[in-house]
Amino acid sequence: MTAPQAQTQIQRLRQAIEPHVPELEATAALSFGLFLLAGSFKQADLLSWIPFDLTVAFLAICGLAALGLVVVDPRRLRGLRGGLLLTLVFVLFAAGIFGSEPGYGHSKVIRLYTVTLFAAGAPFVIVATAETRRLLLRTFLVVGLVLAVVAFVAYAFGDPRPRRLRVPGTNEATVGRTAALALAALLAMPLRSLDRRLRIALTGLVAAGLVFAGSLAPMLGVMVTVAVLGFRGAFRVEWRAIIRVSAFLAATFTLLVLVGPIDSAGRIIQFAGGNVGESGTARLDAFSSSVEVVGQEPLGIGWGEFSNEVEVEVWEGFDRQFAHNIVIEVLLEAGWVPGVVFSAVVVMALMTAVRAGREDETVEGVLAVLVLALVIALFSGDVNDNRVLFAALGMAFALELGVPGSTGDAS
Repeated sequence: MTAPQAQTQIQRLRQAIEPHVPELEATAALSFGLFLLAGSFKQADLLSWIPFDLTVAFLAICGLAALGLVVVDPRRLRGLRGGLLLTLVFVLFAAGIFGSEPGYGHSKVIRLYTVTLFAAGAPFVIVATAETRRLLLRTFLVVGLVLAVVAFVAYAFGDPRPRRLRVPGTNEATVGRTAALALAALLAMPLRSLDRRLRIALTGLVAAGLVFAGSLAPMLGVMVTVAVLGFRGAFRVEWRAIIRVSAFLAATFTLLVLVGPIDSAGRIIQFAGGNVGESGTARLDAFSSSVEVVGQEPLGIGWGEFSNEVEVEVWEGFDRQFAHNIVIEVLLEAGWVPGVVFSAVVVMALMTAVRAGREDETVEGVLAVLVLALVIALFSGDVNDNRVLFAALGMAFALELGVPGSTGDAS
């Protein structure tokens, strides 16, 4: 096929796709949200009949929709220039490849440069408008609500009754993380189409899921997120709204702790009293031991090599061992330079989100998701488990870009 023929075919394809740009944008944003959260629910017993990996499936759908958008308007790729800082981060992350060994290490590298890299880069092309951000936040809300409802049904009819809230086939962190994300999206982005009483009911439901799951990092993340949004809102003289939201959440959390499952309530009460428990103690040991090794290994020990270099086993009997703090993890496994640059990029993303225009309600949602995901990443999961954080970094840097030819409102 000659060059003119190829251009003719592309032009025909563009003309065929162009009327469907709004549908493609919606598909891309929706599938991107499901891709980010698929790891939280794809192991559920209710979905065990599905013969393929949901993360890969949603990634493929999102990628195809994004490709269609780029075919219609190649200028969308210019948005990727806003991701130069994140590109630098992933280039520096490559330092950790050299010390990586077969097994968890190689698997970690493959996931880092596929799903996690996609999570960081996709927002510049498909989630850079107010409308697509709004749809993404609503996707987070719906997933969190659905998983909370499923978990409550399993809790109510379980025999024996679970000691902490969870979706059958998954662990408690699943409900905790998705409920916290739903709560952050709900608080930060008022859903104007919903009745006020319905919004309060939805907030109470996801808050109950968060507390009953007994997952501490997401709870702490929600508290920090409310504080950050409140601090930002204070400059807009919204003290009464801030006080109402804070009081409502405080009362809701207190009530739910009193009536929640015994293990969940016990974990929260112990933590409030300064007792971090067995899991928390293991993580603190991992933090301190990792910092000691970081001081001895400026070039990093290699991705996935935590268990070979750090004399702490956070989860006994598991091959996947890591620091449970993304900054320490990067410093330890990729080296000092990648760790420092990554930390600086996170701070820059936070500053970008805080300074972004306040006339768009979805900006609050981006800031909320970024703060929440960062707090969770500082206490839970490895670098790939926290791909919502990388997506939030991309969304923050994409806030001021806009997308040529988009149907949404650029901001």
